Amino acid sequence: LFLYFQSPGLMVMLGGIATSAILLIVLYAAIQFKYLFLPAELKPGLFYNCAFWISAAAIVAVGIYGIVKLF
Repeated sequence: LFLYFQSPGLMVMLGGIATSAILLIVLYAAIQFKYLFLPAELKPGLFYNCAFWISAAAIVAVGIYGIVKLF
Protein backbone atom coordinates (compact mmCIF):
# COMPACT_ATOMS: atom_id res chain seq x y z
CA LEU A 1 0.00 0.00 0.00
CA PHE A 2 2.89 2.35 0.75
CA LEU A 3 4.07 2.03 -2.85
CA TYR A 4 0.86 3.72 -4.02
CA PHE A 5 0.33 6.45 -1.43
CA GLN A 6 3.87 7.33 -0.27
CA SER A 7 2.35 9.00 2.79
CA PRO A 8 2.54 7.14 6.10
CA GLY A 9 0.46 9.83 7.86
CA LEU A 10 -2.41 9.36 5.43
CA MET A 11 -2.20 5.59 5.84
CA VAL A 12 -2.43 5.93 9.63
CA MET A 13 -5.45 8.22 9.29
CA LEU A 14 -7.20 5.82 6.92
CA GLY A 15 -6.48 2.92 9.27
CA GLY A 16 -7.95 4.86 12.19
CA ILE A 17 -11.09 5.70 10.23
CA ALA A 18 -11.52 2.06 9.21
CA THR A 19 -11.00 0.89 12.79
CA SER A 20 -13.57 3.39 14.08
CA ALA A 21 -16.12 2.22 11.54
CA ILE A 22 -15.55 -1.43 12.41
CA LEU A 23 -15.85 -0.66 16.13
CA LEU A 24 -19.22 1.03 15.57
CA ILE A 25 -20.38 -1.99 13.57
CA VAL A 26 -19.33 -4.30 16.41
CA LEU A 27 -21.19 -2.09 18.89
CA TYR A 28 -24.33 -2.25 16.75
CA ALA A 29 -24.03 -6.04 16.59
CA ALA A 30 -23.59 -6.25 20.37
CA ILE A 31 -26.75 -4.19 20.94
CA GLN A 32 -28.67 -6.32 18.45
CA PHE A 33 -27.52 -9.53 20.11
CA LYS A 34 -28.26 -8.21 23.60
CA TYR A 35 -31.85 -7.24 22.84
CA LEU A 36 -32.93 -9.57 20.04
CA PHE A 37 -31.05 -12.85 20.25
CA LEU A 38 -29.94 -13.30 23.87
CA PRO A 39 -31.31 -16.47 25.51
CA ALA A 40 -33.18 -15.93 28.77
CA GLU A 41 -30.59 -18.04 30.63
CA LEU A 42 -27.90 -15.48 29.79
CA LYS A 43 -29.84 -12.40 30.90
CA PRO A 44 -27.30 -9.99 32.44
CA GLY A 45 -27.55 -8.28 35.81
CA LEU A 46 -27.68 -4.60 36.68
CA PHE A 47 -23.90 -4.16 36.89
CA TYR A 48 -23.37 -5.65 33.43
CA ASN A 49 -26.13 -3.48 31.93
CA CYS A 50 -24.61 -0.32 33.42
CA ALA A 51 -21.11 -1.28 32.27
CA PHE A 52 -22.42 -2.13 28.80
CA TRP A 53 -24.15 1.21 28.31
CA ILE A 54 -21.25 3.21 29.75
CA SER A 55 -18.96 1.37 27.32
CA ALA A 56 -21.35 1.95 24.42
CA ALA A 57 -21.59 5.66 25.23
CA ALA A 58 -17.80 5.94 25.42
CA ILE A 59 -17.38 4.22 22.04
CA VAL A 60 -19.93 6.52 20.40
CA ALA A 61 -18.38 9.60 22.03
CA VAL A 62 -14.91 8.70 20.79
CA GLY A 63 -16.33 8.01 17.32
CA ILE A 64 -18.06 11.40 17.20
CA TYR A 65 -14.93 13.12 18.54
CA GLY A 66 -12.84 11.48 15.83
CA ILE A 67 -15.24 12.57 13.10
CA VAL A 68 -15.30 16.16 14.41
CA LYS A 69 -11.50 16.29 14.62
CA LEU A 70 -11.16 14.86 11.11
CA PHE A 71 -13.25 17.62 9.52
